[in-house]
Amino acid sequence: MDLVEGLDQLEAKQWRSIWGTISGFRHETTKTLKVIVSPDQLMASGLVTWTSIGFHEDGEKYERPGRTTSIFVRGGLA
Repeated sequence: MDLVEGLDQLEAKQWRSIWGTISGFRHETTKTLKVIVSPDQLMASGLVTWTSIGFHEDGEKYERPGRTTSIFVRGGLA
């Protein structure tokens, strides 16, 4: 998906349509995880690449890499 916001959209528009057609999904946290935290600690972003195996309709496998980008916001300092 180009952009999804919130868990409901993420589940409906990404997970439900994809999870049954891939295997071996893995975030590459030890290789590519980048986290940036704002100076006031009220916002952070995280980026990480992932790998998986996709399947064509005929069952043939193909590499299916991608990237997760997440933004986290909180209302105030804990």
